[in-house]
Amino acid sequence: MNKLKNPYVLIGLALIGVYFYRRNTIKKSKPKNLLSEKKDKSDEKEPEKPKTLEEISKETDLPLPFLKDVEKMSEEEKVKTINANVESMNRSKDLTSDKKNQLLKMVKYINSKRKGE
Repeated sequence: MNKLKNPYVLIGLALIGVYFYRRNTIKKSKPKNLLSEKKDKSDEKEPEKPKTLEEISKETDLPLPFLKDVEKMSEEEKVKTINANVESMNRSKDLTSDKKNQLLKMVKYINSKRKGE
């Protein structure tokens, strides 16, 4: 009982009381279902499934064998292929716009795979 008259003990007890009072007011102000709300938000956003080569082929109008070859290529082969396609576009003057667009699509696709997209 003697220790309860000590001013330092009284100040300490008062500070502990203030701490618990503030902690409880903060807990009451937050919604109780905070964790369940976070789970609900994660359920709304479905993870994107990796696209198959067939889907990519339909989207980009590139042939499926080309896409399979690109998947098998190493980084060096991809760089060489990009350079070869760009050089062939620059050299040949009689390319139709369709063939030129197809080569550009191929270069863009290989470049995107090279960068890891």
